[in-house]
Amino acid sequence: MLTATAGAVAVEADVSVFYVTVFQTLDYDEESGRKNQLDYDNFMRVSGGRVLIQDTNGFQAHELSLDARRLICIYECFPFGEDFVAFR
Repeated sequence: MLTATAGAVAVEADVSVFYVTVFQTLDYDEESGRKNQLDYDNFMRVSGGRVLIQDTNGFQAHELSLDARRLICIYECFPFGEDFVAFR
């Protein structure tokens, strides 16, 4: 998380976006997924992330202020199994 955040803000922009996508495939490990989301939640908490959106379907958005710059962090989960209908 720290490395990805550093990379997102390394570009000198007023606003950067850090997007975390979780594809819940047939091999998706629920326990690992819970631990990864907890890592994200803890990182946002200790780094001073302000909650923008948080729903029960696995979508979260936070904002971090780093000096005069803003980092928008988005965490989103997608089911990606047998029932998944691909874009056409």
